[in-house]
Amino acid sequence: MSSARVTPLSPDVAVAFLARDPGANVDLLVSLRHDVDVSCSGVWIGDAVVGVMVAGRPWAEGPLTAMIEAEEQEAVSALAGALPPGTLRFAVHRPHLLPLLDAVFHLTPIAYGGLLMLTAQTLVIPPVSEVRLLTAADAAIVAVSVTPWGHEGFADALARGYRPFGIVREGRVVARAMAAYAAGYTEEVSAVWTAPAWRGKGLATAVAATVAADIRTRVPLAIYTVRPDNLASRRVAEKVGFALDHQTNTYRVSKRL
Repeated sequence: MSSARVTPLSPDVAVAFLARDPGANVDLLVSLRHDVDVSCSGVWIGDAVVGVMVAGRPWAEGPLTAMIEAEEQEAVSALAGALPPGTLRFAVHRPHLLPLLDAVFHLTPIAYGGLLMLTAQTLVIPPVSEVRLLTAADAAIVAVSVTPWGHEGFADALARGYRPFGIVREGRVVARAMAAYAAGYTEEVSAVWTAPAWRGKGLATAVAATVAADIRTRVPLAIYTVRPDNLASRRVAEKVGFALDHQTNTYRVSKRL
């Protein structure tokens, strides 16, 4: 790959490359849209992009984390050489990339750094009529509920354009989930939660199914992320119709060679 060259890449060009497999590349696509301090590099051969690296912070003070999508070893090596200064972590979603990156950066696994990515193009459970979209008019109800959102979290979700759904009983939100992290081709069923007193009644499945159906009206692919050890959440996703796409693991960059 002697003619390969690495350059900064515009988000549009990067998205066009990553959208060849939007389910597997959802982390990179979401980072381009939602992370902070985002940079993007690409490997070119002639007029064709053969690899992409995206680096960003998942939250304002979070660690700078990079991801690479490329098939050829030479492309991975070229992108690794362009790693932004200050990058502390690598997220790896393609198993064949791990040995190549580990040889360069001596990657150290991060405890609880793994996420399963499940996708759904068809749904087993239809939307549930009791689940409804929550709006700013529901702020008082959310404020008196025990949901982990709280008043500020709910307001922030609305400000970001997320679509929260919930089941309201006895004047309180007893289950909720939201459509979030839209990335053009994908959107995520996020923040699935049920109040402790209402668990075991299928409410989490109901809200997740309704949010997934809402997502499918806008984009081709609904996404559900869950830690491997969260068996209850995985069961909810599988009931709705989600199936495992891939696992992403995050590693600490120990040193650079």
